Amino acid sequence: MSPSIIVEKKRPASKNGEGLTSRDWLWVGLAILSAWLLLTGLHRLFNTQPALPTQPAPLTAEPPKEDLSPPPEPPPPMPAQRTFLMHSEAVRETVKSLREHARECPNAPDVLTEEQIKAIEQQGHLIL
Repeated sequence: MSPSIIVEKKRPASKNGEGLTSRDWLWVGLAILSAWLLLTGLHRLFNTQPALPTQPAPLTAEPPKEDLSPPPEPPPPMPAQRTFLMHSEAVRETVKSLREHARECPNAPDVLTEEQIKAIEQQGHLIL
């Protein structure tokens, strides 16, 4: 069997616009919709008028009454920093990993000195 090629035949467009297909009208509609959305969006973006108030101001001549009650007490201050104490097994593992890191990367900025590591080990807890 030989392949067959089918060529779509187009009708010549007439002068009164009858030559537009449904696909052409779809693109025209999308272009109009896009232009409308663009223009309304730009109008809202560059609109400099302030928003109108939802309710009119009351027309009373009385001055507002002052509240003579004492202000509420402020909440108690929170601690500046939370502290967590680690268990001794975790401290041992942490000290071990700190020493390994000090041996592997002696020039790293986060490496602790041996004195600092011994102080952590003597305290028995690590404060984070």
